[in-house]
Parts: sequence; C-alpha cells; structure tokens
Amino acid sequence: SVGRRLILSDILSAIAFEQIKKLDEITRLRKKKADYLLQKLVKLSSKLILPLVTAGTDPIWHIFAIRVPRFVRNKLIWGLRSYGIEASFHYLPLHTSIMGRKLGYKVGDLPVSEEVAATLIRLPMYPRLKKSELDYIVAALEKVI
Repeated sequence: SVGRRLILSDILSAIAFEQIKKLDEITRLRKKKADYLLQKLVKLSSKLILPLVTAGTDPIWHIFAIRVPRFVRNKLIWGLRSYGIEASFHYLPLHTSIMGRKLGYKVGDLPVSEEVAATLIRLPMYPRLKKSELDYIVAALEKVI
C-alpha cells in the first residue's frame, strides 16, 4: 500500500542474517521432517490429498499442506487445535481480496484457486520437530478425520 515502510528493523535484520547462515541445515531438517510425515500420512490418503513431489522438483517445505473435502476443513482444523496442534487454513485467493474485488474480480472467476483455498490445511512444519511430535500430529489427524 502507498506510504508503507517495508524495511526490516536492525533487530529483525540481525535475526534474518543468522537464519540465512543456517539455511542449508534448516532446509535439510525440513525435508527430513516432511519425508517422514508423508510416509506416515500415506495411510490416510483415501481421506485427504497429500502434497505431491514431482520429478525434477526439490521443495524446501516451508509449508506442509494437505487438502481435505471442503465441508470438513474447518472441523478438522478445530479438531487438530483441540489436540494442541496449530493447524490453519493457508490463503485467501487474491482475486477475492479487497484489492481483487476493486480490480473487478469476483467469486467464481478462478474456481480452481477457490477450491484449493477452501480445502487446504497447513500442518506444523519446522526444523526442530521431533518424530514423536510428528507421530502425535498423525495420530490426532487420524482421530479427527
């Protein structure tokens, strides 16, 4: 928006700089956690859509998202939260945002984007997750799904 200052403060810059130094290790750990989670979630693949890693891609797993039927997404998010798991929806399609509407877009213009947004759940994914925590996420998902 006009007039915003989007420069990091010195403190945030220092934190970001330290994280950049650890980027390779962070990425390696995220990939390891995501691979483990994908293996464990295969047994639920008839009830949800797992992330697909296609040939020639190398995701860094800054987000681990699954998809579920539209009519159960919010129930599953709240169910996972009842187990202390910070699950959330991910995004609002830009064409349905205030600016998108100002530009003339409306709901229904991009149905695939809208469907993905309505069915996507972000699961916790960070480098220091323990296997026991990943197992807990899977067990809770099995219960609430």
